[in-house]
Amino acid sequence: MATDKRAARQRYYLSPDGTQRLRSQLAGLQSEYAELRSKLTELRQIKDADDFDMVEDTMRLEFLEKETARVAHILANSEELRANPTETSTVQLGTRVRLEQDGKHLECMVVSAFEADPSEGKISDQSPLGRALLGKMINALVEVVAPRARVMYKIIGIGPAGR
Repeated sequence: MATDKRAARQRYYLSPDGTQRLRSQLAGLQSEYAELRSKLTELRQIKDADDFDMVEDTMRLEFLEKETARVAHILANSEELRANPTETSTVQLGTRVRLEQDGKHLECMVVSAFEADPSEGKISDQSPLGRALLGKMINALVEVVAPRARVMYKIIGIGPAGR
């Protein structure tokens, strides 16, 4: 049986805000890389240059090169998703979800793993809660298996990302 030797391209799904954040991150990485490369070129021309600084800077340069390639890859293989403001019947990437658990209320937005920031209420679609919520409707009971317990949530509202 023949197999396709071409690697399947992974698609990344980002919100407009996530796309902008990654573009800004990429620009910053590219700028720092250019500055550090210039500095290293100058240091190599100086005979008394401290070898430790050059090794440290060379390691940082290698990191920046890999990180720049990673972010560029994500952007090149991403699709920008916009939550449909009229489609609020099911949880999807980019929607805001209001949950109830034992009388307590929680609001979060389901985003891609690259945009997740729990301190801002943005949960990854790859997290246990994010995976459990996707595709669910209002009033659905969602069970999330956490490391120490099972938690039940009730979806009490679904809305677009913007407020």
